[in-house]
Amino acid sequence: MELTNGTLIRTGHGASTYLQVNGFTSTIKVNEDSELDLTEMMSRDTNATRTALDVRKGMILGSVKKLSPESSFQVRGGRVTLKVHGTDFQVSAEGWVTIVTGAAVVTSDGKSYHLTTGQSFYRKGNEVEQWPGAEPLSPFERGLMNARLRFLGQ
Repeated sequence: MELTNGTLIRTGHGASTYLQVNGFTSTIKVNEDSELDLTEMMSRDTNATRTALDVRKGMILGSVKKLSPESSFQVRGGRVTLKVHGTDFQVSAEGWVTIVTGAAVVTSDGKSYHLTTGQSFYRKGNEVEQWPGAEPLSPFERGLMNARLRFLGQ
């Protein structure tokens, strides 16, 4: 089923769903008791896409393949905006952002923060934190995780 701009995805208790975004370049998991607004999903041509998602309630997990320089992929949640270009991440409606693998830029209250693998950001404190004991994943481990996310999303 193809979803259009402005579609609101709601999941109930004990339910979740997976979305393929922009063809097969990205997979989004909408966790239970969550709401996700597909604000903008546009393809200008085969090399350039523009995606904007808004987490209104709950949490999403995302896996975005490396995008072309002309493309953009952003997720809003709790007055925080996350911009990704080939990143596995988690965003909540309360403003929690976690980078599972890759790197991204978080903007909150007019300030930008660069996050990398294993770092989290929470809007309330405007602080970047490292997961306790977090070690960057090896390319092999990252590949396994990406393959798992793609498999579950299909």
